[in-house]
Amino acid sequence: AGSDFAVALIPSNSGSAQERTIGGFVQASFAGDLGARKWSGNIGLRYTRTNVTSRGFGQEILSITTPPGLDPIVNLSPPQAISEKGSYDEWLPSANVKFDVLDDVVFQAAVAKTLTRATLSDLLLIRNINPRPRERAITDGNPGLQPMVGWNYDAALTWYTDRSSYVSAAVFQKDLKNLSESVTTTVEILGLDFRRTRPENVGDDRIRGVEFSGQYTFTGLPAPFDGLGVQGNVSFVGDEGNTFNVVGFYEKGPLQMRLAYNHRDAYEQTARGNRGQPVNVAAYGIWDASINLALNDRFTVFAQGLNLFNEKTFLYSVYQERVISYESYGPRYAIGIRANF
Repeated sequence: AGSDFAVALIPSNSGSAQERTIGGFVQASFAGDLGARKWSGNIGLRYTRTNVTSRGFGQEILSITTPPGLDPIVNLSPPQAISEKGSYDEWLPSANVKFDVLDDVVFQAAVAKTLTRATLSDLLLIRNINPRPRERAITDGNPGLQPMVGWNYDAALTWYTDRSSYVSAAVFQKDLKNLSESVTTTVEILGLDFRRTRPENVGDDRIRGVEFSGQYTFTGLPAPFDGLGVQGNVSFVGDEGNTFNVVGFYEKGPLQMRLAYNHRDAYEQTARGNRGQPVNVAAYGIWDASINLALNDRFTVFAQGLNLFNEKTFLYSVYQERVISYESYGPRYAIGIRANF
């Protein structure tokens, strides 16, 4: 700040985004017999409306001067408080059905329309300006972002080998619209070209895939080992990045323990990122663990660790030699107590 290490407010980088939502839903459940087999299901309809208000400070670029031997200096107008409003509403229907094909085989199907709101930080009225000749760039938010809306279709067939073990195969499809990405375009300011990057709604997509999952509990082992079990699943979705998860667990009496490994293959995060180039995410795998001990019907103590082995996040553009970022957030640990009233 010129004299000490106190925080200095930069108006153009400061702002807020507020969402107010109202909604409601109705749901009906049904069940019956089809011949000798049972079936059940439900249908529902949800309505939601969201009003968005983004506040920040607006500043216009008045001039750009370049002192000898120094980087260019952007001269801005005094900051003026500004705000933008937006709103959207959606009807979100859903339906689920379950049918007992055999005594130990169950068919399930579901369809639902869902809504995913934009990240609040993408809605902020903020702007960063880099006037350096080889890097001229502007990054800002977009209060007008629309939520991502999707129609989701799922069908699964599950075979229960005993009361707590199963194998399952499923297919799914997601039809998405209003996808958002960071988009870079070129804008001219005072006769100079700047690369402007901001989140935009970029169109639609369709994701299809299959998933295989299962769980096995070692109930045949002598106590106390009869609480051991393992579960896992693998999803194949092509370019979106295949995933698999494996979990070992112990559940018996008041004690629950879990050790999980989650893996995702490399995938493309956006086709138009930095300087209009693709942004890719390298494959990664994360280990998590948790333990819960119920002291009684009301209180449970727990401990958990996330990203135990400090997996890194690596972003690149097309080729791994074109590094965008290599980040480490480190492992996270938590201990606490839960209470039910």
